[in-house]
Amino acid sequence: EVVRRFALPAAGTVLLLFYASRLDLGALWAKVLNFPLPTAAFVIAINAACGLVKALRWRRFLLRLVTRTEFPRAYLAVHAGFFMGLVTPGTAGEFSRAASLDRDRARGVAVILLEKLTDLGSLGALAVLTASTYFATPVAVGGTIVLMLVLCGFAYVSYPRLRRLAERPVKALVLRLASAEGAESAGRVYLEFNRLADSAASVAESVLFSGALWLLSLGQVALIYFGLGFMPPPRFVALTYFLPYLVGIVSLVPLGLGAFDLSLREIGLRSAEGIPGDVVAVVPAFFRAFVTVPLVVFGYGCQLSLSMGRRKPRA
Repeated sequence: EVVRRFALPAAGTVLLLFYASRLDLGALWAKVLNFPLPTAAFVIAINAACGLVKALRWRRFLLRLVTRTEFPRAYLAVHAGFFMGLVTPGTAGEFSRAASLDRDRARGVAVILLEKLTDLGSLGALAVLTASTYFATPVAVGGTIVLMLVLCGFAYVSYPRLRRLAERPVKALVLRLASAEGAESAGRVYLEFNRLADSAASVAESVLFSGALWLLSLGQVALIYFGLGFMPPPRFVALTYFLPYLVGIVSLVPLGLGAFDLSLREIGLRSAEGIPGDVVAVVPAFFRAFVTVPLVVFGYGCQLSLSMGRRKPRA
């Protein structure tokens, strides 16, 4: 129990030190000093709004699986999990959020799995839609939206059949690779996930939550441009955020370090729309300063708070 209690804080501390070692904090601070303070405060405040949306979704979907968690604990848990996701490849560490539950952790993993799938799907759709506005006519953009909706509907309708076809080989593989206890846990997660995925309302609601989160983050990027003295078109802001963030996740590099920054810079410079290249190039630094770093530090504190104040499981 002691090892389990301190495992996440220990891992988080190592990852936090790794992240800090990869940043040029002096250069980052020098850029921040010349940024308008009110705008910076507004960007940072939106981080709290993102946490609120994630906490609401976390509690709402847990309740659908008949599992309760208090809102303050849920808020701490989503930020602690968000921190672990930010500093691990492909944001996989966010599944550690389930450890904040005293029981029914398989349900927590199932909820996070649904969240991750709708977050990634929504980001991919937003990236494709944004890119299409640059390379297609308005009619083609409308066709792209219709095609994406048809594909999403087809995927959802096909999922039960594909699930039945894959159940036997996947089960055999899990039994071969995992221990009996691990296979049993995977089975519980699978059942709980399907309870959510079989509800079209649950999937649609999770997609709406995902969209809200991405739009809040997009607003932060727009405010960074505003603080730098520019107001680029919304599609330019979207292009220089959604595509690079998607690249950062797919690259499996913790925090998208390098991948996010480089792709944002290159995409921005190649579609500048009158925005100076040096402005586009520094946007990643401000995004780190006002979004990533505060979330990492606050999430690390939340993780420590949850681990040190863990209650004994109820009988």
